[in-house]
Amino acid sequence: MSRRIEPEVIICYHVPFPELEGNIVHVDYDLSSWKHDEDDVGKSYEAEHSEGIRIVKHTGYVVFEKGGGSAFGGEWRPSKAEDERFLGKPGEIITTIKENGEKFSTKIGEDGKGAMERHWTDHNQPWAHSETHDHYIIWNPDRGTPSLGHSINYWDGIIPEFKLFEVKKAVGRTIDLRQYPDDVLNFKTISEFKWSLLDGGEIQFDWSGKGYGVFRLKQTPDSDDMFYIGEDYKKETGTWYTTVDKTLDHLIDGVKLREIITQAHVTSRNI
Repeated sequence: MSRRIEPEVIICYHVPFPELEGNIVHVDYDLSSWKHDEDDVGKSYEAEHSEGIRIVKHTGYVVFEKGGGSAFGGEWRPSKAEDERFLGKPGEIITTIKENGEKFSTKIGEDGKGAMERHWTDHNQPWAHSETHDHYIIWNPDRGTPSLGHSINYWDGIIPEFKLFEVKKAVGRTIDLRQYPDDVLNFKTISEFKWSLLDGGEIQFDWSGKGYGVFRLKQTPDSDDMFYIGEDYKKETGTWYTTVDKTLDHLIDGVKLREIITQAHVTSRNI
């Protein structure tokens, strides 16, 4: 459709598909509706978009004043508390504590964007991740969104110090997701899951009394990226898939992952 129509701008209500590219503006339909006409949330949302788009209440109609550039309209903005760690003051290290107690440390670069992240956990898959491992944070030039590179594991136990950049010393801060509702990390759509797996690559969730992990990994250092899903601490239950869509067809207790992923309780995810 984009190739045929060649639109100047694409208005996307709700979360954009991972493969959606172009001059895209993401609009939260609920926050632009009459329900938030007078409250602080609605006013704040309208103010945030005043430079890029104007939300006309009651109809959801959008008037453009200047274009976007990413799926979030111009500069990427975190829409969830878990993603606030990707933006900060240069030199800052942000500590994020997940609902399951896992701790992440995110180092902010000179441009105020996350540059590297340390995970103080093996994500319950000790064969795939060392107990402490790092990720470079890669910023997608087209969508303007953060993506985590492959894990840098320290199998020999020699772990380099994770310290502040020298450009500027900034006071660190902590984002404790345990103070948020217990469904804060849950996926609302399959598209959101696909985006998180493609750009983040490490998802942990509970279903029917068991814990599972879904990861973007390489079977060998020289192989292409693949997607692994398996039960916590049980390597023998793991299955490899070449695409996200095939991963969504993985069976858990006879039910496809795509049927349960928006109902499962997510305990940790990178993005």
